[in-house]
Amino acid sequence: MQYLTLLVFFASLLLAPVLDSAAQESDPTDDLPQVAIYLPTPGQALQGTISITGHTSVEGFLRAELSFAYTQDLTDTWFLIYESDKTVSAGELTQWDTSTITDGEYNIRLIVTLEDGSHLTAQNTNLRVRNYTPIETQTPEFTVTHSPGDTLVPTITPTSTVTPLPPTATPLPPNPAQITPQDLLVTIGKGILVAFGFFALMGIYQFIRSVTRR
Repeated sequence: MQYLTLLVFFASLLLAPVLDSAAQESDPTDDLPQVAIYLPTPGQALQGTISITGHTSVEGFLRAELSFAYTQDLTDTWFLIYESDKTVSAGELTQWDTSTITDGEYNIRLIVTLEDGSHLTAQNTNLRVRNYTPIETQTPEFTVTHSPGDTLVPTITPTSTVTPLPPTATPLPPNPAQITPQDLLVTIGKGILVAFGFFALMGIYQFIRSVTRR
């Protein structure tokens, strides 16, 4: 009996590292994504109010902060877009009205502060804000589908930029008040006849007056 107990004891010692390694490999938390910004994607063209989606649901989460900066700014100055003390799991973080800033290239940065004071950071660069200038190239749209335990996979759906055509001139209808050369000649002829008749009447009137005076 003592030999059997000792055999089980030594077997457990030998198998313990193997079982521990297997438990670590099957830990479901290993498949969870880290802090990330899914939309907008690096280099994407932006217009109007856009949805910023990402992931902040990590162990030890304390708060999240989202901000933007000019790509060419060497002073490392960031402007706050959003902050929250609630986690988001592969969903919308906030909406950003890009019409309030000038057109240009921008970076956005997501910082998650953990309970131990450390930080996790995600950043997407070269976002092209184009509210007042034409969009240079086609911009793909990314959609993220996620189910518990699944790996996040972005789906790309290309969309074309439509340039409006210039308006087509519509010919005006004929002007009913327009005078043709023929109408002008007829009018002049009528005027001459009226003037001739007037002078004829005046001559007759003067003749009758001179006869009655005699």
